[in-house]
Amino acid sequence: MTPSKSYTNYLSAHEKWPNLYDECPQCGGPKTKKGEICSKCRIGPRTTVVQPNDPSYRYIPLTKGQYAIIETIFYDNIIQREWTTYGSKKYGFYAVSYIPKSERVGSETLIYMHRLIMGLDHNDPREVDHVLHNTLDNRRFIDGKENLRIATREENQHNRKINKNNTSGYKGVRYYEYPGQGRGRWLARIMINGNHKHLGYFPTATLAYAAYCDAAKIYHVKFACLG
Repeated sequence: MTPSKSYTNYLSAHEKWPNLYDECPQCGGPKTKKGEICSKCRIGPRTTVVQPNDPSYRYIPLTKGQYAIIETIFYDNIIQREWTTYGSKKYGFYAVSYIPKSERVGSETLIYMHRLIMGLDHNDPREVDHVLHNTLDNRRFIDGKENLRIATREENQHNRKINKNNTSGYKGVRYYEYPGQGRGRWLARIMINGNHKHLGYFPTATLAYAAYCDAAKIYHVKFACLG
């Protein structure tokens, strides 16, 4: 079906001057604030999910083809809100729900599902660490193993996996080349209290990594992530 001339003109005008229009050009519905499209069209459709046979956990549909996993005891409370995918493949995806203006307290605009499950409000400076690193799996325990735990910002950082820009292949290890000599050694270091602690130089990356692992077990204890 060919769009009418008036509709085509409307889309063109809306693209040029979106703030003059209160309707969304995609769905025709009202926009919560003036912009190009309404919040629902900007977020996109939610994923269709088929609930698992295991009665101990449920899926929560999100956007961008994603879904979150929660324990069944939280399902009736969680499903009352509309949840969306927040984040990126590079930094990780999280399940969040946007708070209507009428329900906002202070500057809070969204709720993280994992914080809601662990009972942390907006003003609580603590964070929730995903022990097993799947940031969309918001079960507190998986097969008897702890998956969500309350942590400080520093403790949460300790449990990060190896950075994608790491060139050594080992966490806490990088190659240090002596200036003007064209050769070098492998440097091991670890983050403690927001500062890097140098662990020494080693002839191989594996020896440097062994030093990092030993230090992580001492300084990061249960939050140590060695991969």
